[in-house]
Amino acid sequence: MEKSFRALVPLVIWTAFPLLILHTMLYAKPTYCYDGREGLFVCGLTPVENSFYNWGYADEHGRKVIPCKYRVANPFDKNERAIVSDGERDYLITTSGRIIAKNSYKRVTEYDEEKGLYLINGGRCANIMDKNGKCLLKGKYDRLSDSILDADDYFSACKDGKYGVIDIDENVIVPFDYDERIFGYCDSLSTFKYGKEGVININNEVLVPFVYDTIMSDDSFYDVGENGKYGVADKDMNIIIPVVYESVEVEDDKFVRVRQGQCYGILDMNGNELLSPIFLSLSKRTDGCWAGERGGKVFVFDENFEEIEEYFYEDREAHESDLPPLDYVTDTSSYDHSSPDIEEYDVNGFYAKLENEWLTVTDSDNEVVYEAPCTDLDAALFDGYIRVYHHGKCTVLDKNFRKVFTIKTDYLSTFEDDGYAVFTRGKHLDKYGVVNSKGRIMFRPKYIGIEDYNDDGA
Repeated sequence: MEKSFRALVPLVIWTAFPLLILHTMLYAKPTYCYDGREGLFVCGLTPVENSFYNWGYADEHGRKVIPCKYRVANPFDKNERAIVSDGERDYLITTSGRIIAKNSYKRVTEYDEEKGLYLINGGRCANIMDKNGKCLLKGKYDRLSDSILDADDYFSACKDGKYGVIDIDENVIVPFDYDERIFGYCDSLSTFKYGKEGVININNEVLVPFVYDTIMSDDSFYDVGENGKYGVADKDMNIIIPVVYESVEVEDDKFVRVRQGQCYGILDMNGNELLSPIFLSLSKRTDGCWAGERGGKVFVFDENFEEIEEYFYEDREAHESDLPPLDYVTDTSSYDHSSPDIEEYDVNGFYAKLENEWLTVTDSDNEVVYEAPCTDLDAALFDGYIRVYHHGKCTVLDKNFRKVFTIKTDYLSTFEDDGYAVFTRGKHLDKYGVVNSKGRIMFRPKYIGIEDYNDDGA
């Protein structure tokens, strides 16, 4: 009997070992870690939204790894941490879904990804937390916020109801003497004292006295407000535009558009009127001219503010149809407005003409390099690809108009750095899937949101 048992031992081992390997392959939970890639799937995971508008995380094949139980889910960072929220409290989680330092805070913001540090607020006290949940500051602060200076490791801190500035070693840089959060850039910090706004530097020296209700700073000027009126001061706080207008807006550091009552005008930086505030609307056109509306007419002024054209407001489309496009239409300039059925683009040295739902592309030698039916052309080349849409299908081309792949969708997002893009399907285009830059569908549309490509955003 004993010999028979011993004879069965090798058989059991040789039988059980393959079964153990097979079980591991089928049921072992994969690990998700940072592999140096940035894009849609950082750490191999991306936020996804289910039909109940809750967020979780799925991998590159659409498998749900962390259940959809959060109201907000942010992408993972290189420390394999993500900030999520249940609507009332923020949490820092790992790629396995484990919560770091649960119930110790209400709000979490990323402070330094390289160092793996996070700002926490809203709990017993504000602090700086590392990726393992350890708090680094020994003092007790009511609130902490960063990004107040270009220099690293400075924080606007609130202690006993007063605001100051500390560094990461808790050295007090600006005393806790101020009534509201301190914010700004470089050495210019804006805050409130005695109910008025002023500007100080990092040495707590007053640059702008605390006498105005509001102060807005740009590189060269201050917009100052008092008792509902606004003006402009230079960096030495000399008032150059009196504080008598309902609004002021500095244009190119050369002019100021002002509103007096309900009407707009233009002043130079010395306060001299270039256009009297008599226009119901006044804006700069894409050709550099100014157009003002008054009495049912549009008055056009050149860059020297000399009147060059006048027409009735209802005729503006005929007069403005040949204006150049806005600057953000990159790589698709030379749009032809001459016919509503014809669109013409200059795309990476190619001439693209879309007419009556037919796209024709020619090169510099006027040779046709691509033609196909098309209802919409996305040729911005933000990711190096061109998209040709036609009744529920999208053909992806490279920058030389060579076909890469075709996919059934009415929307294809920009390809991220890791080579993945989001596409939509469904009756209301409310289902999202993922495709790679070779045209392989990683998972079909089954979520109503992926990362920040849904209507509400993650």
